[in-house]
Amino acid sequence: MAAHRILFAAPAAALCALLPSRPATRCEARCDAAAATDDLRRDGFVVVRGALPPALCARVRADLVAEYGSALAGGEAGRLTLPLPLDHAAMAAVRRLVGTNAALFVDVFGEEGSLRTLQAIVALPGAARQHIHADVDVVPGLFYGNGFVALQDVTPEMGPTVFYPGTHTAAFHAARAAHTGRPATMCEATRAPPGDPLADLAPAAMVLRAGDLVLFDACAHHQGTENASREQRVLLQFSFLAGGADARRLPGNIRFMASPDVAAGAVR
Repeated sequence: MAAHRILFAAPAAALCALLPSRPATRCEARCDAAAATDDLRRDGFVVVRGALPPALCARVRADLVAEYGSALAGGEAGRLTLPLPLDHAAMAAVRRLVGTNAALFVDVFGEEGSLRTLQAIVALPGAARQHIHADVDVVPGLFYGNGFVALQDVTPEMGPTVFYPGTHTAAFHAARAAHTGRPATMCEATRAPPGDPLADLAPAAMVLRAGDLVLFDACAHHQGTENASREQRVLLQFSFLAGGADARRLPGNIRFMASPDVAAGAVR
């Protein structure tokens, strides 16, 4: 298995739109968009280091904790998903993120890719390990990608998400469904037992610094691990549907649903 490339974002520029009509350059400074796209297509995920400034992440996190503090005390297995509207302050961070990495986002989603989710994902202290799953099952000809940005450093004790490389393909989904008898979105295993197609793969843990971006194919198998720390792990999460894809073909089992103004795909 090839090593996973770690990319570095170029310095951000002030933007007034989510995406320019066309990228100003093929790729800025140290961020190799073509290489990142190749890694995403091969492994199902890619990490871009320093995609947002840590100070901006700290402000977004503080705003979320202040606004939703009363809600950050429960959730299923210690995990919460907080859908955010387009006028939320977190949207400014997404604008900056996409603008800074415009060449990558255009490579992956096309210039008409549409924003489909915007939310915060919180793993509380003591949050349990998730089932190993994909957010969507494979739909031929449809690409739906997720991303999240660490709003604080994510240490191994904080339950980082782990990804299983190469598990986003139709062939892998078919092989695992034959073993489990379930689609990827419905599997209930928290660990891969012997004989499971996942068992021979080395998962990659997303140990991150504040501002790091993980961009992944929503068909890639992954799981959040146990948060054994005393800290809340807060991620800013978003999804895009590739341009030209028929939104009516989006699976009904998308794991996280955003507020209606985002889910409608009005932002491209």
